[in-house]
Parts: sequence; C-alpha cells; structure tokens
Amino acid sequence: MPVVQSSGTGKSRMLTELGRTLFTLPICLRSPDRVGYPLSDEPVYCYFQTLWGNQNDLSISGHIAIASFIAAAHTTMLGRLQTAQTERNFDHPGLVQYWHSMMEGNDEGGVSQAYRRQFFLDVVQQAEDFNKEVHNQKQCFSEDVRRFVGLESPKLVEKGEPSIEILAFATQVYKIHAEQATVNLCKFLDKLKPAPGETRLYVMYFDEADEPGNWLWIIMRIIHCQDKSIPMWYIFMGTRSSFQRYNPPLKKLSSLGLELEAELVKPYISMGFDQRIRHGRMETETVQMKELYQLAHFCKYGRPLWGAHLHESPKEEVLAKACLKLISGSVFRPDNKDQVFAVLSQRMCLDPVLSQEAIELADRSVSHHMRLLTGYSTKEPIFHTHSPSEPVLALAACEIMYRDGLKNHVPMCHTLTQSLCSAGLVERGLMGELGARLLLLLARDLTVLNKNKVQGLLKPALWEEFPKPVELLQMLETLLGKNWAGEKASAFNDAFGEAYVNFTHWMMTEEALPEEPDRKLLANLWARGAALQCSHNQESIDMLIVSYHGSIAPDAVFDPAFLSGLVVQVKLRKGTHAGRETTIQPVGIARDRLDPLPYLSLLLELGTQTQYHEGGWVALRVAERSEKNWSTLLSEWADSVKSVAEYEDGLRKAGKKKGKDKVGQQKKDKMKKSRAAMDAFKRYSISIRGTDSYAVLNLPGWRQAFQTLLEVTERGEMGDELVQQMWPLRQLGDSTPHGVWMRTYVRDEDCGVE
Repeated sequence: MPVVQSSGTGKSRMLTELGRTLFTLPICLRSPDRVGYPLSDEPVYCYFQTLWGNQNDLSISGHIAIASFIAAAHTTMLGRLQTAQTERNFDHPGLVQYWHSMMEGNDEGGVSQAYRRQFFLDVVQQAEDFNKEVHNQKQCFSEDVRRFVGLESPKLVEKGEPSIEILAFATQVYKIHAEQATVNLCKFLDKLKPAPGETRLYVMYFDEADEPGNWLWIIMRIIHCQDKSIPMWYIFMGTRSSFQRYNPPLKKLSSLGLELEAELVKPYISMGFDQRIRHGRMETETVQMKELYQLAHFCKYGRPLWGAHLHESPKEEVLAKACLKLISGSVFRPDNKDQVFAVLSQRMCLDPVLSQEAIELADRSVSHHMRLLTGYSTKEPIFHTHSPSEPVLALAACEIMYRDGLKNHVPMCHTLTQSLCSAGLVERGLMGELGARLLLLLARDLTVLNKNKVQGLLKPALWEEFPKPVELLQMLETLLGKNWAGEKASAFNDAFGEAYVNFTHWMMTEEALPEEPDRKLLANLWARGAALQCSHNQESIDMLIVSYHGSIAPDAVFDPAFLSGLVVQVKLRKGTHAGRETTIQPVGIARDRLDPLPYLSLLLELGTQTQYHEGGWVALRVAERSEKNWSTLLSEWADSVKSVAEYEDGLRKAGKKKGKDKVGQQKKDKMKKSRAAMDAFKRYSISIRGTDSYAVLNLPGWRQAFQTLLEVTERGEMGDELVQQMWPLRQLGDSTPHGVWMRTYVRDEDCGVE
C-alpha cells in the first residue's frame, strides 16, 4: 500500500505510532548524505543502490535481490525477537514495545540507533548469502523458467517478453527463501497470542522510497506471490517522487506483468491538517495580541512538522527550513515557474487546471514544493492538489519574495503571467479576482516594508514583521497614494483612524457566507493572518478582509467585539456600474446590535476606462448621518421580514400562489428598502475604475506587468454581453445575458388558440 503526501504531513510519524501496537519493520531508504528524519538505514540503501542503476523492471538479478532481501529481513527479525523472548519472557504487548524501542527509539545514549544499524548490517549480509544460493540453485526453477531467464548464462530480460513468464519466475524465486521466512515469522508472532481486540497484522514499510527507479514494480511482483492468508503488509512512503509512480492505471499494472486482480491498494493520502490547533482547542480562549504574531502560534496551524521543529530548533531555523522546503533549495529564481507557483500559491490561492502539463506541474509541486494531494483517480492519471492556508509557509513565501528587496517582483509577475496564466497552467479567474488579490496583497506588503526601513534599508528577519498589524489607512495610502481621500480625509480618519489589517495570505471558500454571521469567522481569520476569497455563488461581494478597531498593544487582550471588515467587489468588464457601490452589503461581518463598527466597501472596476461623472477615477462615499438610530433600523428590518412571511403564509393557507400582486410587492419593496438602510449604516465606500489610480503600481515595471496579467484573465474580445451568453444561467433571470435564451412556455388556451 502506498502512502503518498507532501513533506511534513506526518507520514513517518503515523507508521512510527503504528509500531507501538503492531510489529513493524521500518526501513528508511533516504540517501545517507541527505539530512532528515528518520535517519537513513545506510546498509539497506547501499544494497538497493546496486539495483537502482538498472532501470529494467524485468531484471532477473533484481528479482532475486528483492526476494533475498525480504527473506533476510524476516529471518533476521525472527532471530532477534526469539532471542528477546527467551531472555526476557515478554508477552505480546511487552515484545511489541521492546521491538519498537530498539528499532525506532530515540534514546540519548544511541543504543537503539546502534541496534538498528547492526540489525540491517546482518540483514544485508544474509541477503547477499541468499543471493548466491539462488543463483546456484538452478534445480529450484522449472525448465520453462530456466530457459526463459537463462540462468546458465544470467542476463537481463528485454522489454516485450511475455509477462506471464516473468511473473512465473517471480513466483518461483519468492518460494526459494522469502515465502518460508515470512511464514516462520508470522507463526512465531501468532504464538504470542495478541490480546482480544488487537489486530493480527504485521507491517514492513519503506520510508523515503523515492529514488529506486523501477524496483517498486519488482517488489510488487514478489509480494504479489505471497499467500493472501499471510498477515504481512508492505507499505511504501514517498515524498519526493511522482504520485503517478504510486498510482498507475490498471493497464500499466497489466503491462508490468501483474494480473488485473493484483491492483494496488489505493494510495493513502489522508494525513489530516491543523492537527495541533484542533486537538488542543478549548471551548473558549483568551489571548494577548503579542501571542497572535509569534511563530509558536502559527506553528499550530498546517502540518505538524512546524511544531516538531520549533520544539527542537530556534525560530529562525524553523523559518529557514520552511523556505528551503517551499522552493526545494536555497536559491530562488523568479523565472522558475515551479518555484514561483509554489511561492504564490501559498499567498494567493493558485490552482492548476487539468491539462497534462498542469498535472505535471502539480505533481512536482506535491513532491518538491509542499503542495498537498487532496484526491485522485485510480483509472486515469488525474489527481487534485491544494495549497491550503498555512501561515508558516505564507511567512516563508514573504521571506523569499523580499529577502532581496523588490528586485524579484516584476520577473515573478512575468512568470505568473506568461509561464503560468498565458500557458494555461493555472486557473486565472473570470472576474479579475486574481489581479485583485495580487493588488491588495502587494499594498499590504509594501506598507509593512515601508514601516521597517532603516536609512532606506530593510530590517533583517523581516518575516517577523509581516504578521503584525498595519494601519488600514496606511495600506490605503500605499494602494492609492497620498491625499487619496481628499476633502473626505477627515471622515475616513474618524471612522478608521484606529483600524488595522494583518493578512499575509488569502484563503478560499466554496460556500456562501451565512446571512447572519457571528464573529467566530472574523476572529479566526485574524488569528490565522488570512483574508478570504469568497465563493463564486456569493452575493454582493467577492472578498472579505478583516479589520480590527481596538488596541494592538502587545499586552492588550484580543477582543472579537472590535472586529469589522473590508468587503470587496471586483469587476473586469469594460462597462460601468453607476451606483454599484451602494448595493455592496457587509456580508460576513457580524455587526453589534447596539452600536456597530464602521465597515469599508471597495469596488474595483479593473476593466473600465470611463471616468466617473464627477470626474476622476476614484469615487468616495462616507456614511451619511441616518435619521434613525441602529436599533430602529434593526426593528424595521425584522418587522418587514415578518410581514412578508405572514403575507405569504396567508396566501398559502388560502390556496393562492405567491405572485407579483400589488400588496405583496409593496411588502417586499419595503423589506428591501429597510435592508438597504441597514447596509448603508456606517458604510464607507471607495470605488476605483481602471488601473491608473493605483499608486502601488508605480514601482518600476509593475503597471505594465499588472496590465498584462489582467489581459490574460479577461473574458474575451467579443464584448461583454456575447461572452456572458456563453455562460447560460451563471446568473438567473431572463433579464441578464446569461438568461436571454430562456423562453416562456404556455398552453394553447393561454394564447387564445381553440
């Protein structure tokens, strides 16, 4: 059974923990010169090294060597366990714990490490002896097999030979030593009589099984010969090898000389995520602001690797490790599409399409760049991957992007645009969301950089500054330039002078936000340092950014009551949307029932080149003083909803259908009006047309790079309405281009036909 997942997700730990309750034989095939956990079993690595140079999976010597190794491993394990049982009289649980401590212990004196090394030295010596015996025992093979494999003059079998003969050879070579050795080991373990409820199952597993070329197919043939009644399982774990190696389609299995019923057990990929934060959570939690910006806090999210490293290493080393793993090396090249895809995926929610080249990109991203495998097909070489919100990797991406200042930005954007978007490798979005995510993230990043310059130079360890909040108004100044608010600056300052944002990356949801949100979502987005890209079916808004309107002093207690937000709507159409900003609702923002905090709406009309009627590319609206207080607006909204519900219930009881009768329509209009009044309460809006007003794009080369990115994500050149007609029912109603194809069907009598 293959266990395949990205690095650091807990594959090795899972099998290590399994060894506390079952007898396991762990084998690590990591190269001795590669640093990592678990340590390399060098004798085994060197033994298999002699096979890896030969990529012929029909190699006779390879089959003999694999069968000899299995026989030697089980024979040596049996000898060690028998000795321990004789000397110490262990029961089943006691022997399991003893074996686990000797093979996977982490004692300070190095006793278990020395024991394991000597064990595998003995295994390899025994395997080499078995090897010689098999080559000398021609009589063990049938005449057909001897003629096929040419044991009188050993040779490699060429591709294209009948598969049934190589399978027959694998069966016979397995029976010489491996079969009896496996049976003997299982019989001994069975005699220990596992306690009721304990599983009669034994496991040999190969960790870091990435480099051995086609030997995997050889060992599959060998273990396929094992009788199904023998409870010995074999597990292969790989991090840096192609997922497709461990999930071949059935036709590939047949060509490898395996019968169709010898289908691989489906790869196991479900390692879990956010384990530390989920397992350590409490019903309620009180934290100080400074706790939310420390690496120890972010290590609770994502894969368990980060917490394990932080327990043993300084925070600088943990972050350096994250950088190394994310780009699979120490040098970042902004023209390397694999590295750029890895870095931007952690911050901007990039996803590959389902083309062959994109699948290969995703495959490399899982094996070398920390992307997670989330699903696959067993019939076709198709699988699904994801870069979820992982704050440690988001900080690593920040460090990689800015360790050399801003010199990598334009080349990175060019790689994103040309090598990934234009090449059809990543999802580009249809409404400019990708461009908007990049624009807002860049504004927040540059605000952090501007705060952390000393005499024009960036501070060292800059990654530690990215999680800390920055003033919302400072971010808007970075986005739009100084004096962006003009004569309305005072109103915006009164509303948002003590508002902060802290997002380091985007995360995405596929469900619409609840109509009546609580503060739990906002609080957890803030704690995670994330902004939210909404689902495609979300009404009114496309993005949600959390803002905090309380004290951010290190010792201040984080209070969700001070949370509000920025709601963002993005348009890439060339037409204009007069008054659109007045329809944006505070979706996802929980508003206090007594005195709600102000919120900000952003309308980004990236595709239009038409100025506002008042002149200029930016239009601002401040919250108008309402004639009614908030509690009155809430009450009127609740009354109007109740009135509509009661009216429609009355129609239902009377057997009448809901229609557009005058009374019903008046009630609905009143309900919409009361809702609009609620939405407008303390809403401040910024509407921006085109791209000329974004001061953040004044960096050398950025405006052209961003414009190119928008061009490759446009809907098409046929015109808005025609392109919308190519998406039937994307929006409901026959008044939109998405619904003009719909017809009104009637009965003959409705048309006056006799």
